[in-house]
Amino acid sequence: MPSPTMPATSCTSCGVTAAGDARFCSNCAASLTDATGDALFTRVRTALAHEYELQREIGRGAMAVVFLARELTPRRMVAIKVLRPELADGKTMPKRFLAVAQTAAVLEHPNIVTIFRVGEAAGLRYVAMRYIDGASLEQLLLGGGRLPVRLACYVLAEMARALDFAHGQGIVHGEVKPGNVLLDRRWGRAVMTDFGIADVADDASLTRTGLTTDAPYYLSPERCLGFAPTSASDQYALGVVAYQLLTGAPTFGGTPLDVENAQLREAPRPLRDLCPDCPTSLDSTIRRMLEKA
Repeated sequence: MPSPTMPATSCTSCGVTAAGDARFCSNCAASLTDATGDALFTRVRTALAHEYELQREIGRGAMAVVFLARELTPRRMVAIKVLRPELADGKTMPKRFLAVAQTAAVLEHPNIVTIFRVGEAAGLRYVAMRYIDGASLEQLLLGGGRLPVRLACYVLAEMARALDFAHGQGIVHGEVKPGNVLLDRRWGRAVMTDFGIADVADDASLTRTGLTTDAPYYLSPERCLGFAPTSASDQYALGVVAYQLLTGAPTFGGTPLDVENAQLREAPRPLRDLCPDCPTSLDSTIRRMLEKA
């Protein structure tokens, strides 16, 4: 008698669907049976029970885990980002996590995720923000490769508005990439999240614990040299995202070291070689965004 088929499950880190009996995600290698995640869910639910009804985990990254919850007053759905407990024991990480969130909370814009509350409870540091019902731009790219030019332009314009507003408030994003862009099904908007997260990520504990594993696809040349992110760095990263939306891949590939060296010294393959229907004006704009200086 054949064994019953286990239902498919989705990776909480990248969203890729995996077989029900899989223990690790075939795309990002994240654990699909994380007992620590269950324990954290219980801990967060208990700590925030007086304010929120925790429902399920919806995302997981190097620094934080995100849960879907219903706020008791007012009755609205929110996303609660909780700093990973293993990172909360340091002297600077928790303070920086909360400080960056408080700074980003002043950004009220249709293309930026609204932060409702920044707080601490039972030793947990958390941020409650508007819940965006939709997939990330990263998930969309994983599912379909390059985007049609018209759709790519729409998403890029939405991202540019968000960055322009933030830069006008003196706030740099520092981690512009598809994973930090959410596509809101309800309003048809691209909404950016994690403003200032680079200030938190620039912490020895992340490197020490091996949690920073992303290749520097979206880092500007000056950031590859160790300089702090600026509005120009955000513009460069937006240029890389634009290139990826139109071609299906970032400007450079390979090992992290290969990518860093290329960011410093090489020009990407001409965009119109890979996307012949890209308008000349758009191609010129993206090339200007990707200038090394």
